[in-house]
Amino acid sequence: MPTCWKCEVAMSWRQCIGLYHRIDCSACGTRNYLSSKAQWNLATPYIIVLILQTVLNPFLDISFTSGLLFIVVYAVFIHLFIQPFLLEYKEDKQYLIDGFN
Repeated sequence: MPTCWKCEVAMSWRQCIGLYHRIDCSACGTRNYLSSKAQWNLATPYIIVLILQTVLNPFLDISFTSGLLFIVVYAVFIHLFIQPFLLEYKEDKQYLIDGFN
């Protein structure tokens, strides 16, 4: 689980599945911002499943509804069970791509 950048207290699972781009530490009250590395780590599983779905869909003969259902179930699974362990926080706001700040 991610920790506060200042006091290094672990965040709760509930905090990590909510509004996770910025979290206030429950111990010291410091505002924590999601690091750019964590943003890439969060985006990667979704990009992979969308590419696989696009490439494999013609070969597997899956209906559009079944494919969409698979993506939704996969996204919920990622969000609830994997995403909290991919989060990392820093003291200042970081952008996914440099130059947008």
